[in-house]
Amino acid sequence: MPRKSADKSKTSTPTSTDADQSHVAITPKAFHDLVRKVRPHKTAIQEHVAATGGLISNAVENLHLHKKAFGWYMQLLKMDSAKRSEMLFHFDVYRERGEFDSEPDMLPDRAELDDEADAADGGAEKEKPTLAGAMAKAIEDDNVRDLRPRHMTQPGAETPAATEEPPPVKH
Repeated sequence: MPRKSADKSKTSTPTSTDADQSHVAITPKAFHDLVRKVRPHKTAIQEHVAATGGLISNAVENLHLHKKAFGWYMQLLKMDSAKRSEMLFHFDVYRERGEFDSEPDMLPDRAELDDEADAADGGAEKEKPTLAGAMAKAIEDDNVRDLRPRHMTQPGAETPAATEEPPPVKH
């Protein structure tokens, strides 16, 4: 006797478009409450972004800050030492491959600029923050931080002592 196949029209299987769509919407009260709670935070964020932009623009106009180089520097500060080292390694490789170092230097050396700035300041010996100093501090901070997995940082977590004989294997 032939097998009866199940009627597929009776069973409803959700399609991928049905699963991706939401058929239940947020209630109007919950929606308006959420908007009321989010707006002050968005305003605060916009105020901070505007203040940051103002500080940077002022430094660009008055202090000879290079905006893009400063942006790269700020990105480097956000990275942990491993990511920062990896990024700087690849940047140096790309710079070499692009043969940028073979081009003649069109800007005066930094040492000359620093000497001129010191002379203008009256020779004040004030230590200025440098990228190398910030990188060294970040590396020191990473060296102090315990990078082991959490279960290894718990008290009593030790590497098991090696036994002389391996445990018997059951076959």
